[in-house]
Amino acid sequence: MIGVVKIGGAEGNELGSLMSELAARVAVGEKWILVHGASGIMDRLCRERGVEIRMVTSPSGYRSRYVGEKERELFREAALAYGDRIKSSLADFGASAEFLDPETTEVSLPTGKTYCGSIPGEGPASSAAITAELSHQSEVKRSSP
Repeated sequence: MIGVVKIGGAEGNELGSLMSELAARVAVGEKWILVHGASGIMDRLCRERGVEIRMVTSPSGYRSRYVGEKERELFREAALAYGDRIKSSLADFGASAEFLDPETTEVSLPTGKTYCGSIPGEGPASSAAITAELSHQSEVKRSSP
């Protein structure tokens, strides 16, 4: 099985306990995918560079950051910086991590719609279907020249 954990990117998040637990789990053979945000660093970069932080609100009231081209470049910078911090923190606990940058990693993952809501002919997306696809993609990546 492959576990997936998502952590936020807000300033002040304490990574130590989670990184310690993930490192311990990997040490006994578990496989994990860590997905993270970068809002804290993104906010700081926007302030430093004079880029307005714009939010949008869905009809149901959910607030999200608006990311245009200028913001996307800053978000990538923020995400890479936070990813590096996470990777270093994992290393402090004896675990190595492979960083996957969507712009430079040659892995073809399914689009979000594949798993949002339902899988054609299978109904709602299940964690088993997602894990199977991620495992398949991992095998494809390892066997590629």
